[in-house]
Amino acid sequence: MKRWTFALCLFLGAIGVLLFFEHRAHLLGALPYLLLLACPVIHILMHRRHGTHAPSHGATHDPVCGMIVDPGHAAEERSVGGQRYFFCSRACVEKFDADPAVYTHSGGHAQHHAC
Repeated sequence: MKRWTFALCLFLGAIGVLLFFEHRAHLLGALPYLLLLACPVIHILMHRRHGTHAPSHGATHDPVCGMIVDPGHAAEERSVGGQRYFFCSRACVEKFDADPAVYTHSGGHAQHHAC
């Protein structure tokens, strides 16, 4: 690192520390609002990973927790009454196996429970 680059970094760091200590009361008072402003940005950035809220073609919902599950990457699957069910985790499979009737309402929607 060149000597002037080091001096510039040291100078900017010192200014940053001084500004923080001089204005921290204002910054800490605005912190809740800054966090609220960050929420939409974080939400938008997270959607880059998984796309939309709707299941992709061929995806289905875990009958226990309601999570969207890609059948090709499901933790496990079960078949009850000719209907195939896909699960996001082993914990959901164990809950389903304990009482499948709770999660396979005929003619209605299953109640979703957290994993």
